[in-house]
Amino acid sequence: METVMTASKQGNRQAGLILTLLGCLLLLLAPFVVAQDDTSQGAKNEPLFIQGVVKRVSLEKRAITLKPSRQERIKITVDDQTGFIQMSTLEELQKGQRIKVWYTVDGDKNRVVKVERLPDLGC
Repeated sequence: METVMTASKQGNRQAGLILTLLGCLLLLLAPFVVAQDDTSQGAKNEPLFIQGVVKRVSLEKRAITLKPSRQERIKITVDDQTGFIQMSTLEELQKGQRIKVWYTVDGDKNRVVKVERLPDLGC
């Protein structure tokens, strides 16, 4: 009878040890999970940067289609808060010009914070 009790106590001790180890593992990993969530949330609020060539300007939609090197085209929307560098308005922007854009993602739209027209490179 005593050997059965000892085996039962040993099983309970092992189960307790496993639960303790799992709890410690969760405590060790929790800061990394929380930090990852904080980082991704902060990245949504910070402007993203992209540089490329203007493929299309839509004055009606107040939108620019930009083609960065080695990436897919991206459509970005200009609003009244957009800052312009080396130009005053969207109307001055033309197809083929190189620009730098700082933008935020707002739902399914990319909203321009600041756009800078780069000097033309040519002969």
